[in-house]
Amino acid sequence: MEQATDFYYCIALPKAGIEIKIVKRLNRAFTMGNFEDIDFLSICPQKDVLLQHHGKWEKVKKPMIPGYLMVRTTAEPLFVQNLLYDGHCPGRLLRYGENGGYALYGRDLAYAQWVFSYGGTIGLSKVRLVPGSHVQVISGPLKAMQGVIEKVEKKGRKVWINITMMNQVVKVSIGAEFLQPDEPDNTPISY
Repeated sequence: MEQATDFYYCIALPKAGIEIKIVKRLNRAFTMGNFEDIDFLSICPQKDVLLQHHGKWEKVKKPMIPGYLMVRTTAEPLFVQNLLYDGHCPGRLLRYGENGGYALYGRDLAYAQWVFSYGGTIGLSKVRLVPGSHVQVISGPLKAMQGVIEKVEKKGRKVWINITMMNQVVKVSIGAEFLQPDEPDNTPISY
């Protein structure tokens, strides 16, 4: 039996803040359809960030790209469009690239595969600042990220990186745990 190819698509929503609700609706519509020969999963790419609440740092999830969803499926774009309709989802499948297709490719495909490899949630990374403002990523999802670190905010425990998605550079902030230059990097993150 031949292995089916995974396609990755991007869905734009009419507003931010409804991503999780739409993901649940889409995945439920697919499950209820009982499609045996098709794999399908929609996600809202999220990141773990640390927020201070009542003097304590708490780990919470935030959308990486508000107003957008990603889909990994073995189905063609028409199937995804019909599923959006059947699931009463207000989003639309984005046309992509110079040829007007829908499937992600190149760097954007690599980014989508990277996000899905972490189950849709990019966790915290450990970052070591070394003299000369160089940033050394010790562990976590940033270690594999191909992008440019633009800004480091120690107080808010965030790192801003520029990544390429949908043929444009997108600035994304991701939570990070900062290590002192002489602190060992084998300490686990615990919450």
